[in-house]
Amino acid sequence: MSEIETLDEVVGRPWLERAGARLASTFRGHGGFVLVTLGALASAFAAIPGVLWPLIVGAVLVIVGIVVQVRLSPSYAEMIDERRKDRAKARESALALQGALWSILRRIATHCDLKQTHQRISIYCHVDGKFVMLARFSENAHLQEPGRGIYPGRRGVIGEAWERGKSIRRDWPADRDEWNAFQVREYGFRPEEAAALAMQACSMVALRLTHDAVSVGVLVMESEQRRGVGDRHRKAAADSLLLASLCEIMLSAQPHFPAVSEFLATADND
Repeated sequence: MSEIETLDEVVGRPWLERAGARLASTFRGHGGFVLVTLGALASAFAAIPGVLWPLIVGAVLVIVGIVVQVRLSPSYAEMIDERRKDRAKARESALALQGALWSILRRIATHCDLKQTHQRISIYCHVDGKFVMLARFSENAHLQEPGRGIYPGRRGVIGEAWERGKSIRRDWPADRDEWNAFQVREYGFRPEEAAALAMQACSMVALRLTHDAVSVGVLVMESEQRRGVGDRHRKAAADSLLLASLCEIMLSAQPHFPAVSEFLATADND
């Protein structure tokens, strides 16, 4: 039996065997301390005149307890290695979870007819007043690049959708300089922020995502064409059963997504 029993290894065994496994695991971690404590208690009886055996028994128990604790307790290096392995497994699970989210998003894109190279679809979760991108899909490899990944919570079409439930914007300027000025004027971006936005979206649709009446994030559909996305895409997404599954995953597993954990770690360091 391994030093650290997993749930899968214990569940399904007879109750007596499970109890024995749990007792053995507990003894490995604390058996030495138990013996030392019993030894100290036994030694206390040595204060009784003419009674010597408690002192002898107590001394033996203390010595055995120390030996047991040293022999059975994992070393510091072993604990560090075990913790490193646990973190690696958690990271693998988180990446698999995010990969599953991307796969669902790709299927939603197909369902919503977002398969043209001028279109893309992204999913954001709302964390500590900001939007963190969890997944993005586009048939255009350039548009699928993650970009900044973190967006202000009350700015742009994403912020509008978060507050109002949805936002549909079309016929934005095709000229880049005019487009930058439009973002500054209409959505409060600084000029350098507008210029840094990689995709010049000329139409956008955003939908607030909820599960069990809890708002979890925003789905964003964009196009480089002035009418490349519209309300029909929003309706198709809202009616998709896949979107309901995606929202459920986001609500239950949000802290475990690598993008979210990295954002939170950065925020803590700040």
